[in-house]
Amino acid sequence: MKSTSQNPYLLRALDWNEICPWLLLTKCLRLGVSFRLLILMMIHVWIGLFLWGNVFLKEASPEGPFREMLGVFSVIHQPWLGEPKEDVLEPNSMLDLMEVPQRQPLPQRPWWWKVLAGGYLFFSSTLLYMMIGRITAVKVATGIRPYTHQGLGLAIRRFSSMLAALFFLVLGMGVCVLPTWLGSFLPGWMMGVTTPFILLLDVLAVFVVVGGILGFPLVLSTLMAENTDCFDGLSRAYAYTFQRPLRYAFYVAVACFWGFLGYIAMRILVFLTLGLWGICLGRDVPGEAMAWVEFWSLSLGLLPWAFLLTYGCSAWTGIYMLLRRDVDAVELDEVWLENPQGVPTPQLPKLKQG
Repeated sequence: MKSTSQNPYLLRALDWNEICPWLLLTKCLRLGVSFRLLILMMIHVWIGLFLWGNVFLKEASPEGPFREMLGVFSVIHQPWLGEPKEDVLEPNSMLDLMEVPQRQPLPQRPWWWKVLAGGYLFFSSTLLYMMIGRITAVKVATGIRPYTHQGLGLAIRRFSSMLAALFFLVLGMGVCVLPTWLGSFLPGWMMGVTTPFILLLDVLAVFVVVGGILGFPLVLSTLMAENTDCFDGLSRAYAYTFQRPLRYAFYVAVACFWGFLGYIAMRILVFLTLGLWGICLGRDVPGEAMAWVEFWSLSLGLLPWAFLLTYGCSAWTGIYMLLRRDVDAVELDEVWLENPQGVPTPQLPKLKQG
């Protein structure tokens, strides 16, 4: 028998990333609590709530639309700021009904305000998703986290490819659904003849729509992880969605599990932080400082939602890299780099002077 050092079948170590590749999503969880990304996402959430409350909301409480949106999405109520108002009252008399604060109508913005606000929200949300996806892809593959401005720069350059992918996706859905809509205008005798063909096209339309909805996040991840275009992104998205649907569902379930644990941890952190702040602050808050104290405390209550958004953007890129490994047999440490780090720049030899 050969010695232990020469035995090729001896198990020396376990690579858990090979046995359980879905552990990759824990790296996405760590990126989800990145301070810089959380601050960017919280600013994005603030702006989004402000635009939604002031542009799209039709009525609000007397507190104002922005304050109401903050109160709805903040996960913590601060007892030192006063007792919460009951949403539902049991009126005993007409006087109780009159004391219920009525929602006030808000001035309606013109349509172009809504177009600008919706365009900004779509543009900023997509750029944030693509930027976090780029940071995740490089971090997972190389272990080196790129600078935020590098990921944002690539997201801006690939934004046109994303729009092209979205255009062709919507166009394909429309082409598949169009025969069904046109079939409703056919006479009765012709409708009976064309019904089998229309049903076949409807089956195709279902696959196109379902694959497009489930696979579009993978298109964005493809654009940020590979040196490719929108057509390759659409091709990979449909291939990964339909060739490995059970794997896809399993990875999404694992990502949701990690996200739920992170969300609970962030809620506990916010609760303890605000609780300690309330104990130190006391209940006697000056009137002129009440607005700012309430604003910052409610804003801190948005931290769990910011974590969920940041982690979700990172997790979708992690799921893409796992599906790429399962379908295309591409290792997790392979990613396209604009400026590869650690690779020496070739230089011409120095000329000898005679």
